[in-house]
Amino acid sequence: MKVVRASAAEIDGANGTNVCGNITITGGTVTATGGGDSAGIGGGVFGTCGDITISGGTVIATGKELGTGIGCGKGDRRRPSVCGDITIENRDGFVSVTAIRGHSVAYPIGNSSINHEYNTCGNITFNGQSINKNGRIWDYTPKEDDYLYYDSINQIEYHLILTISSSDPDDSEKKNDTWTLTSEAAPDAPHAPE
Repeated sequence: MKVVRASAAEIDGANGTNVCGNITITGGTVTATGGGDSAGIGGGVFGTCGDITISGGTVIATGKELGTGIGCGKGDRRRPSVCGDITIENRDGFVSVTAIRGHSVAYPIGNSSINHEYNTCGNITFNGQSINKNGRIWDYTPKEDDYLYYDSINQIEYHLILTISSSDPDDSEKKNDTWTLTSEAAPDAPHAPE
């Protein structure tokens, strides 16, 4: 599914006074691009959305201007953008989420840094691991980290891979603007931990 809209978040609580409920993506391929100052998935300009859950498939979400890739859009003191909890989890063996911020003052996932004192974003978790502080995660250091996560219910060990990169290394506004989170079963899964 590919969706592009001009004036609000693509999958969203749209521009202005609009409010949407929870957003759930369980699989497939989703490409979402927000409109002006809106998240790709989440809040539009001064918009509100509920919880966002991505539990499978491949998702690419691009915010515009002050919008995050996934999370809040533009907000201000009188009209904040609000987003519930953001949960990314591997339920069926694979999930990949790429979030691209619209501007250097927004975070790829979570809150818009310029308005974070007005906007509200809930907890951000990746396979049960809390990865946020005040609606923001990690930092802007280019990296690729590979963690192991053991799913005790399904007795499968997963790789959790975080990549921070630049969509255009020659453009200072695009520096480290892309965060990719991927989870897939480890090569020898399923197995019990040692």
